[in-house]
Amino acid sequence: MDVTNVEAKGTGKDVTLETTTGDIVTKVVKALSDVVNLISVGAISDNNTNPTTNVTSSDLQASAGGLIDLDTNVDSVTATTSAAGDITLRETGSVTLTDVTSFDGNVDVTADGQMDVTNVEAKGTSRNVSLTTTTGDVNVNSVTATGTSATADKITINSAGGIFEIGADAAADLSANIIDVTAVSGIGTTANPIEMNFTASTLTASNNGAGDIAIDATSADALSLTSATVTGAGKIVINQTSNQDFNIDAANITTSNGSITLTSVSNLNVNGNITAGGSNSGVTLTADAAPSNGSGTLTVAAGATVDGGSGGIVLNAASSNIAGTLLTSGPMNLTTSGDMLLRFMTAGSLNMNVGGSINDANGDINNLSIGQLTQLFIL
Repeated sequence: MDVTNVEAKGTGKDVTLETTTGDIVTKVVKALSDVVNLISVGAISDNNTNPTTNVTSSDLQASAGGLIDLDTNVDSVTATTSAAGDITLRETGSVTLTDVTSFDGNVDVTADGQMDVTNVEAKGTSRNVSLTTTTGDVNVNSVTATGTSATADKITINSAGGIFEIGADAAADLSANIIDVTAVSGIGTTANPIEMNFTASTLTASNNGAGDIAIDATSADALSLTSATVTGAGKIVINQTSNQDFNIDAANITTSNGSITLTSVSNLNVNGNITAGGSNSGVTLTADAAPSNGSGTLTVAAGATVDGGSGGIVLNAASSNIAGTLLTSGPMNLTTSGDMLLRFMTAGSLNMNVGGSINDANGDINNLSIGQLTQLFIL
């Protein structure tokens, strides 16, 4: 079906276009305050020059046996496919994605306003979800890339505002092997973090402005944090809440003016640099967090540096292996129920509580440069 122009005028007047064989190829379809229904056994595709709008309505309902590719000006969208093919939507304003689900294909939605995501799902292997706003926030309830490829099946969100949760439930907001989120006014809040569920488990998070990064993550395998940065005032709080390792594999985890808190129920392995900047700095690293099994180890690898700025450093673990460097002009609080291996630290003051032994990790070189030793407690 080739559609040049179809318009239903008047209130309560919908448009329904349906094929029993073949595609729907559309230029212009309008039902200004009502519903456009597009039902195709084949594809539903754009037949005018982008970004000319194909569908204008209050609600778009699209169902295809192939790809869906449309420019829209709608308030809400339900778009599903029943065969292989991508779903691509380019929205001129704000939009609610009620249900956008591909049978076997990528999902790519761009909006020139706020995007509220009730449900988006890219099914199939090596199928990705990409959500972008040029203005406004991306608010998420459930976004899923269902495949199991270790190098694909990715969620990418680029928000011109923030990335926040719809509501405050404990269910996963984002589920994929790889998640890459970028915003300018925050990713979650400390009161209502974004819940993420991983399988192959790679996370990248950047906030290019003022606002926090607050994430609670569960994973079927070790979680690798490959980047986390806040360029304005804001803190980073990331919790690995499943019994898997949390690996800090980024070259740098940084804030310009905010604290950094990284927590693992199991082991926490710091393989890159962590730097908290500004007057609100400070770093807290916790392995073996509740509900712990009593054996979580905090490791700071050789060559890695943890810099807490003036806000200090707090380390908590069942055991600690500090082969890297700890730096702060503020207080240092180190607590471990087992042994601690220590290379070098600089701090304004030191409070240590160690349940086992403290061992030297750098030979004859000094281990400590401390302004004041407030407490050293070894069981």
